[in-house]
Amino acid sequence: MKDTTPEIKCPECGLVVKLTTQALEKCPVCGAKLPSVPGLKKQGTVIQSTSISLEDALFKSPRSKESWAPREFLNIAVLTFFVTTMVRYVVLIGWVGDSGTITFDPALAIATYLIGLLTGIIPIIYTWRGKMPLAKLGLKKLTARQWLDTLFLGVICGFGLFFFDAVSTLVNRAIFEATGWEMFNINEDFLAFFTANMWNRVSIIVPYGAAQILAEFFYRGTIASGFVQRYQKKKELASNVVVKAKAWVVSVMLCTLFEFAMSFDLSAILLAFMVHAALGIIFIITGNLESCLIAQATYILIMLLL
Repeated sequence: MKDTTPEIKCPECGLVVKLTTQALEKCPVCGAKLPSVPGLKKQGTVIQSTSISLEDALFKSPRSKESWAPREFLNIAVLTFFVTTMVRYVVLIGWVGDSGTITFDPALAIATYLIGLLTGIIPIIYTWRGKMPLAKLGLKKLTARQWLDTLFLGVICGFGLFFFDAVSTLVNRAIFEATGWEMFNINEDFLAFFTANMWNRVSIIVPYGAAQILAEFFYRGTIASGFVQRYQKKKELASNVVVKAKAWVVSVMLCTLFEFAMSFDLSAILLAFMVHAALGIIFIITGNLESCLIAQATYILIMLLL
């Protein structure tokens, strides 16, 4: 006998649920709102649902929209954090000495920055495998005038990031002089290597800069963008200003905590917070990722030249 049980298909991830009554309001996989079925009351329980694997939910679901599903961007955030952290700590284990401490090693520093590339690569792979437009990550089609405005804003913000770097260095130095905590002191071995010659400078800045630029696809293109779209769907947040302000605060705090959890470096928290705060404001106001990418590129170029 043909099964005539009504089905509900999630518009975001494609999960199919069979039910006798309208029991589900949201998709159990991605959290998107499920369409209602005419003639069914919103009470009762699901009698059968199709199985869906994690891989299908993350990569093979037919999400072709340019927006993030409520839980989709959080799934990517967790996946990115887990993969990047695990790879980083596996590499660090190889550099732990007999004393249980890690001393400065140029190869370790470069390897750490290269691992940081994963932060931005994972969201890019996700959109590529899911055949989603890059607009999902905040990249927009800009006119010539918009490109000029974006370039100007990005360059100005890049100088601002360099200023934040200088302020962070001064604050860390003041904390070290006041408390004597070594974690806030400048690593003399790193400074000697970095200033020895131009090649050393390039070998550090290039992988670091590449990781910072690619990370914008995660921090702004995924986290900040995801929270903006999440709060825009909440009816109680009627004001667009309130929506963007709340998304900015939450994304800045989450991105700062993410960076701290990656390195456990207290001396980097102030700079990370200021960078995420500034770039978060630019992204949420303009709505495009290009300005943030240009800002990071400008910042790295200034570090390289100075």
